Amino acid sequence: MAQAVRAVLLAVAVRFAVGIVVVLMANPVPQAAEPLGHWQCDGTQWIAVGAPEHPKPLIACGGTAIGEPTDTKERCEAAGGIWGPIGLFPEPVCSERTLDAGRICADMGECASSCDAQLTEEEYQQMLDGETVLTYGICWGATPLIGCHAMVHAGKVDGVLCID
Repeated sequence: MAQAVRAVLLAVAVRFAVGIVVVLMANPVPQAAEPLGHWQCDGTQWIAVGAPEHPKPLIACGGTAIGEPTDTKERCEAAGGIWGPIGLFPEPVCSERTLDAGRICADMGECASSCDAQLTEEEYQQMLDGETVLTYGICWGATPLIGCHAMVHAGKVDGVLCID
């Protein structure tokens, strides 16, 4: 009797394994697409990684995206910024428009503030499911960075960062 049960279990296991192989052959796992081209600063100049389809960043490579200090209301307003509380910050800070606001980007390093993807509902769900989403972003228009942002790193988004 035990031998008959063992034979039935073996037959079920073999059918199950064959079924998995058939399903995998009929529905192969999609291969990841190549990451999008982007620009990377080597410390002195912008280097193309892959084949970026967008122009070199406006911010200086190896320098700082920040101009004159804007740590006081007077300096902030003189630089064109808005002085006041932002998000959950209890103390006033300077909110400044970035020089590259709205430009296409494929990496955080290409922007003065942040390279943010505008995800569709489908792309957002893919990201939540643990899949990497390949996409370009748009340089965020202000500093400091607050709110929720799908940040692009080397042509892909793999998470959302929320800063208050």
